[in-house]
Amino acid sequence: MNDCPSGACLAREIENGVDKFAQCGFLGCLAEIIKHQPNLVAVLMDRTNDRVVESYNSLLKTDLHTWLSQQHHGLRTFRTFQQKLETLGRDDPAQRGLCRLLSGLVGSYVEAFDEAPLPVEIADGAYQRLLTLVASNDPNADANRRLADINRVAESELWR
Repeated sequence: MNDCPSGACLAREIENGVDKFAQCGFLGCLAEIIKHQPNLVAVLMDRTNDRVVESYNSLLKTDLHTWLSQQHHGLRTFRTFQQKLETLGRDDPAQRGLCRLLSGLVGSYVEAFDEAPLPVEIADGAYQRLLTLVASNDPNADANRRLADINRVAESELWR
């Protein structure tokens, strides 16, 4: 498979040496692989799906935390964070419950101070509590730890 940029060598290998794919180009080879090797396609899709799930899990803990840590403590940050949670929860069913709880927590904070003066000490405290809460969740943990994370979010308040 060294000098085969089009994927024809892989297709030939899969077809046990039949070189009918040698001249077909990448898309043609891919079509032939799909047609003749559906099990291989299923395996590749499973592996890709596992990587996507891992990516979403790391997004919840790492990317959301990183993004949040680089933001100002104002209400706009909380609204945008809520939108990110809604997108993540919609796209990753395994994280939906935690995302909804976090989104509700953030939403109640935004609702309480929308159109009202927001004292800096309350904004700073709420921001730090949210940052700590997001950092403390482990989406890759076992079921007991994930349940504990969900319960911790459910009991949390960002202000008061």
